Amino acid sequence: MTAPPAASPHAPERAAVSARTLRALLRSRRRGRPAATTVAGRIYEGLLYALVPGGLLVQAVLAALDWSRASGSLADPAATGRPAVAAVLICLGLAVRAAAELGPLSVSSTNMTWLFSTPVDRGALLSRRFAATTAAAAALSTALVFGAALAVGIADVDLLWSAVLGASVGVIALSLAVVAQRHRRGPARVARVGMLLAALGGVLAVAAILTTTSTMPLPTPPTPPVAVLAVPALLAAAWSLLAARRATSGIDRGALNEAAEVSGAVRVSVGWLDTSLIADLLEQRRWRRRAVVRSSRLTGRGVATLVRAELRRVLRRRASIGWWAALGLLPYVTAALLPPFWTMPATLVIGYLALGRLSSGLRLTARSAALRRTLPFSDAAIRRTMLVVPAVAALVWGAAVAPAVAGSPWAGTAVTLALVGLAGVLRSAKRPPIDYHTGGTLDPISGAVPVALLVQVFSGPDLVVVAAVLWAAGIGLPFAALLASAAIAWSLWQDHRSTPAA
Repeated sequence: MTAPPAASPHAPERAAVSARTLRALLRSRRRGRPAATTVAGRIYEGLLYALVPGGLLVQAVLAALDWSRASGSLADPAATGRPAVAAVLICLGLAVRAAAELGPLSVSSTNMTWLFSTPVDRGALLSRRFAATTAAAAALSTALVFGAALAVGIADVDLLWSAVLGASVGVIALSLAVVAQRHRRGPARVARVGMLLAALGGVLAVAAILTTTSTMPLPTPPTPPVAVLAVPALLAAAWSLLAARRATSGIDRGALNEAAEVSGAVRVSVGWLDTSLIADLLEQRRWRRRAVVRSSRLTGRGVATLVRAELRRVLRRRASIGWWAALGLLPYVTAALLPPFWTMPATLVIGYLALGRLSSGLRLTARSAALRRTLPFSDAAIRRTMLVVPAVAALVWGAAVAPAVAGSPWAGTAVTLALVGLAGVLRSAKRPPIDYHTGGTLDPISGAVPVALLVQVFSGPDLVVVAAVLWAAGIGLPFAALLASAAIAWSLWQDHRSTPAA
């Protein structure tokens, strides 16, 4: 009689379960389907929240176009080619960098725990997310390139080829980001590619600026037909799409978890109307990526030491300085693509965004009472000291972009841009934490509107919008500058009043 074979100390390895089998098993364990009325209610709610804001946006765009046609002529289509290409390259480069750093594919924490920790074909589970993300990237890129083609004046068959080119570029960019998500150092490399594209767009924008401002004509490169660019891009998009589909099976849980962290923060920020959540998360990731900094002793006494510390903090964030400088090209691109009526309002908004990149110290000290208590200065002194670096940056930026605003004095435009941007940043930094139980609501036909909550959310940008409306109404630079100066003085006076006497 032969003895039975000894039991193996390890369980035999099983083949990976297919995604189709797992989905069928999950469907069999689910509860009954919801009623038809429930499904219809969800569809109605989704359409309501999608069509009503969409219709309001379309009406606002049409009204703005009518207003601009009545206020000034459109830009010359013959002079918009180079600025349009520059704007497209800058937007695509920034989108590629954002997709690479944040991660295009992500899953929820529930799926990460119960699905992606099991021996399942990961590529099949990510196939639907990959298809939806690819379609969204292709649609956004198509809208961008198609809009640029309309601005340049392309028509007929070339307009269709431009749509094909836009979709192909979006697919290629997303596929690169997906393939990079599989490797540890891949996102950084793809982010560099995105920055190179944005830098190329910046060079083209500078060339367009020199062409319009200087008397010396620059050589114009030959313009190939759109089909010559669209056909190779379409083939490259098909190849990159297959490569990205194969790469989804090798994306590890760490990369998916990082992307899920960012996507979850974005959803919470949108739901709570509080962008500080995603901003804090991105700030933490930025400093973790930097890991080590070289510290040195700060010499001197008084507020001068605090100014040097803030200046050193800004210089360590070279990316913020690059954004601040790169946004200085957008007013010139706007002046080339849009009617002159819109140049100043767009420049006011762009200036606020550019100055916000160099105001991290102002926001940090304004939102942290514990940090202010550790510094041997009053709140008013800290606020005035933290305004030094943003004020200098605002004056330099305003002086650099003031020539883009035609029909306005250079000095007055530069000072107005600096004051409005500084007032908006200061008001945004002093914004208290959002309180969801303060103030009343209006109840118009479209639904209840929490007025106090909206005031808290838009504190800062609202002042910039008011200044832009004053300009659009024909009131001019002095009133916008006076409004910004009054806002800055009021904010500093409140700090002085709230500081207890020694």
